[in-house]
Amino acid sequence: GGGGGGPSGGPGSQGSSGIVVVRYPIGTVAGSVKATGGFVSYRNNKTIHVFTASGEFVNTSGSDLDVDYLVVGGGGAGGGGENGAAGGGGAGGLRTSSPEGPGGPGSPTESAITVAPGAPNKLDITIGAGASGQGQQQQTGPNGSASLLSHPDSNSNKIGPGGGGGGYGANNTRPQGGQDGGSGGGGGKGPTTSAGAADTSPRVAGHAGGSGGKGDSTDTYLGGGGGGAGAMGQPRQQGADKGGHGGAGKRIVAFVDPTGVPWGYSGPGGATTGWLAGGGGGGAGAEPGGEQDAAGGTGGGAAPTRGSFWGGAGDGVTPPAATGASYANSLTTVNALANSGSGGGGGGFGRATYSPNNTKHRGGNGGSGIVVIVYPT
Repeated sequence: GGGGGGPSGGPGSQGSSGIVVVRYPIGTVAGSVKATGGFVSYRNNKTIHVFTASGEFVNTSGSDLDVDYLVVGGGGAGGGGENGAAGGGGAGGLRTSSPEGPGGPGSPTESAITVAPGAPNKLDITIGAGASGQGQQQQTGPNGSASLLSHPDSNSNKIGPGGGGGGYGANNTRPQGGQDGGSGGGGGKGPTTSAGAADTSPRVAGHAGGSGGKGDSTDTYLGGGGGGAGAMGQPRQQGADKGGHGGAGKRIVAFVDPTGVPWGYSGPGGATTGWLAGGGGGGAGAEPGGEQDAAGGTGGGAAPTRGSFWGGAGDGVTPPAATGASYANSLTTVNALANSGSGGGGGGFGRATYSPNNTKHRGGNGGSGIVVIVYPT
């Protein structure tokens, strides 16, 4: 309260402000932590460590721990669509000891690894960066960087290779094919329309990109979708005048904790988390005599709408002369999302906006990778 008035009738001092305290119960921890590193949660008697940035996993339990893992490399960038249409970026390669992965569901292709206690036996975790589409409007998209789970015994190292960049879209002598990677980048529209190939290791989940080419009109250009961990990138959709959709990613259900640390994105089947490593959608372009209703493909599969970000993958760019706000909207969904390991969307083209250095023709950025480690609580 404020002070009382003085003997001469002066005013009292002002009272202080009040306070509100809100109290609520927090959830109880369903087990003791046996290791440090990453963001920790619990599900079905398992402890889950999610690494969205590079770090260390240290076994503090005093005994050996057998851990399962998920490693996803950074996604490739979409190609530049300076004078045509570019391919979507390929997803980073996905490796896991879960039954859902590379060819799953089914038997896992890799076994859990053993981590001895103490800092000298730590696992070093490196999260691969997604490739940048900035400044790439006149060339093929760069590849993403590999993610790495590094074990003291190098024979137990687990590498998720980076995704392949999408092919450059233009009618000139620069390379237009998608790049090889964990999953291959989609092909651009140019003299070379081929897509990039996926990593050939049976332990890496990855697929090739789709090829690019022309639409129904010779003045319409369409890029192929980048490959995903779960499916190939779609070739250009010539009859529909759309860029190819990016390949679907994968959802490693055994590692997802719906009430704990969220990771991954929405995808086929209605799930809102857990989907990773989708391919970027192929871009679209059109000359004045081309199909102005052409559109870029969606990322991560045939999503119901642009901006669905299935698997966190980017959509291909729609031509600038498209009706309404379609072109402007397509620029807002071209970049893949963080820690998705997904590819960026392919760049698009329109004569009205043509300039060799117009950054609006660039491809989308690939998404950074992720590492998840799981063991019995």
